[in-house]
Amino acid sequence: MDYTPLPFTMDSEEKISDSFEIKQGKDIYKLDIKIINQDIILNLKYQKEFITEYENKFTFYELKMMHSVFSALNTCQKFLDYFKVIIENNKLSIKVNDENEIYIELNVEYPFKQNTISFNLFKKKINFDLIAQDLYKKFSSLTENFKNLEMNYKNILQENKNIKEENNNIKNEIEKLKEENKNQKVKILNLEENIFLCKELIFKNKENVEKENNGVRKNDGNNDDDFIILDPNDKNIQKTLDNIKILKKNLKTPDEKVKMDDKKIEIEDRTIEEILINQLIKIFSNQSRDIEIDDMNDLKKICSALIINKKEPLETINEVLINYFDNFQNGLDENNRENSAIKKIQIFNDIKEISLLKEVEPKDDEQFIKQFRDKFGITEKDFSDKNLKILINICNRELDILKIILKKLKYLK
Repeated sequence: MDYTPLPFTMDSEEKISDSFEIKQGKDIYKLDIKIINQDIILNLKYQKEFITEYENKFTFYELKMMHSVFSALNTCQKFLDYFKVIIENNKLSIKVNDENEIYIELNVEYPFKQNTISFNLFKKKINFDLIAQDLYKKFSSLTENFKNLEMNYKNILQENKNIKEENNNIKNEIEKLKEENKNQKVKILNLEENIFLCKELIFKNKENVEKENNGVRKNDGNNDDDFIILDPNDKNIQKTLDNIKILKKNLKTPDEKVKMDDKKIEIEDRTIEEILINQLIKIFSNQSRDIEIDDMNDLKKICSALIINKKEPLETINEVLINYFDNFQNGLDENNRENSAIKKIQIFNDIKEISLLKEVEPKDDEQFIKQFRDKFGITEKDFSDKNLKILINICNRELDILKIILKKLKYLK
């Protein structure tokens, strides 16, 4: 008898399995295919809040009878390989019938048209072991995420600490720079003052230094423009001039020209009379009874410039008050008129002390500086004690000192 082989063979000991991840829209399914003793088990897991399982078992013979496309398959392995090709070509879809049933559909071309093969899977009973495993995985993942968050939080705290320390360091550096800048400004002001002082003295004495190499010619008191001759052998003078040469390399100042007009002094395109009027307006506009110390000091400097310009300050002030203020005062109430009268008395009493005919005669430099400042309104801010002492040692007249300072303050040109 001839033996005719069957169209397929089955190995009763065949055991194979494979898993596939199927993405369909936002949903992700896991399809497990197990083959045991010619039985093919399709298991589909779908997770929302918890994992839900759908499953069905088919014999290899049932599958071959399900559709003609499977008739050519003679082993379970070939069936599994066929499933892989279908999934890789996106020919597999999942349809939900209801909560308890789900379909796996294969879209195949056989022989020359599209065919749909459906496998229905049924919902399994709740598998608490599977749920526990799933919860454990989720908990492990949350624990790991928490550890990462805790580590990130610690890193952020450390970074914030570093940033705060860096900010504090920057603030300290800024404060240091501000202090250094403040000190530099003070040094620059002192340098400008020294340069102005020495340039003024050099200008005042350069012609006499060329004529006389030694000694000091004293002013006879008859001419305000007489020069004071510096002794070139004087070590203090030479040291000052040497320091100025060094300072001039680091600090450039514009050339200064000294112009004197006996009839009119202009300060920044304004006459000294206009400066005086503005100062008096400031004083009398203040409704207080007393004159501010700074305002009185400025008025004294203005009056000193008038005197050097050979004008009597009290007469000039009186003319200004008559021409500009008397009619205005008539419109004030009794209290303000009384305050204005008190200010007038204070002005005349203080300004009459400014007299170049009666110079300050102190016992020492400190006393001279105090009386000189009180008399002409020259403050420490206007001209430092250090530089004022230099002028005292070089100039032998109060007028020479006053001229140099007023030029430096731009009350004179």
